[in-house]
Amino acid sequence: MDFGSMMTQWQKALTAPEPTFAAEAKKDKASWNDGLMNFGIAFAISAVVGGVYGMIAAPKGMALLAGGASLFMIPVSFVISMVLSVVVVFIYHFLAGALGGKGKVEKTYYMLSMFGAPIAILSLVAYIPCLGSIAALALMIYNAYLLTLCLKAAYGLDTMKAVITWLVPFIAFVIVIVAIGVLFAASVLGALASGIPGAGAIY
Repeated sequence: MDFGSMMTQWQKALTAPEPTFAAEAKKDKASWNDGLMNFGIAFAISAVVGGVYGMIAAPKGMALLAGGASLFMIPVSFVISMVLSVVVVFIYHFLAGALGGKGKVEKTYYMLSMFGAPIAILSLVAYIPCLGSIAALALMIYNAYLLTLCLKAAYGLDTMKAVITWLVPFIAFVIVIVAIGVLFAASVLGALASGIPGAGAIY
């Protein structure tokens, strides 16, 4: 796929998602390469911009340390994002199949990348103070809408089943993150308490 065709597909997926996904779902051929290319370009841009922002926003006294950490995180962020994109599509594929859907995982991956890649790039507006967070929230909501349409077309699901397909892993992810945060906070508080004489008496 050439760059011009890629941009056209991105535009169609964002501005006319329903007919675009329906047409893509009817195609016989499906390839991982196009999806990997879409996400690869988007995640590379996101990783570089995030790394540069980290260096610019670093406190003056920690510029060198923060700069090194930001440079290190550029390839790490890219690899993690690419791996997660593949893991997530297999989760969707499994859940959609369990709900009676039929489709090809490689085709679903490409269809996800058609809107996921440009959304990832557009989400960089979150770095803009104040308005950036509002724009990022709007993009997240629109992404959920596009994801629902994509899964409906890719697996022949109704709206409710398509929502369940992405909502279940999303809720599971949130629970895991919250649990990790609680455990981390508890361990920190425990360590602080153990270093304060007499602190154990309050337990």
